[in-house]
Amino acid sequence: MIEVNIFSGHTYMESGQTKIRDDGALFTRSGNMWLGPQGQVIQQVGNITRNLNTGVQSNFGDPFGDDDALDL
Repeated sequence: MIEVNIFSGHTYMESGQTKIRDDGALFTRSGNMWLGPQGQVIQQVGNITRNLNTGVQSNFGDPFGDDDALDL
């Protein structure tokens, strides 16, 4: 499945347990969590995803793409 996020403009391709962002960032699904390449932890509950590092939720932002706020 290919999806474009309306908030960030990033394009994502999801296949099975992986999601790849247009810049090559790879997210891996584990249960109801997505784990990102820079330590992002994104929780999925129903249709809503929330980045536990930044607090960005899918209903008002891109939890997979708004990672500039990370202090790693």
